[in-house]
Amino acid sequence: MAHDVNIACDGDGENTSGLVAFVLLSLITCGIYAWFWYYNLGNRLAANGPRYGLSIQENGTTVLFYGRYLVLLSVELDHLLQCIFLSRILIRYVMLTTEHKA
Repeated sequence: MAHDVNIACDGDGENTSGLVAFVLLSLITCGIYAWFWYYNLGNRLAANGPRYGLSIQENGTTVLFYGRYLVLLSVELDHLLQCIFLSRILIRYVMLTTEHKA
């Protein structure tokens, strides 16, 4: 993706780092670089849109907002799945213990 962005935005004086740099720097900074990378990518695409006759309303801030929303949503979904899993275990345990008593 970074390669495609660098080709499409050639001549703007910026460079989007590739996958290796993204992964290494994200690991070193505990994910902070990933947010920085997405923010810059959103701003770069929005700034270069008019070159192709496109009006891109979303920018780096929008990307961060939706990224944060998706992270929170995935955390909540994971929590919900854990609760369902644990409740199924509890129900199974109760059913097994009541069968042995009867």
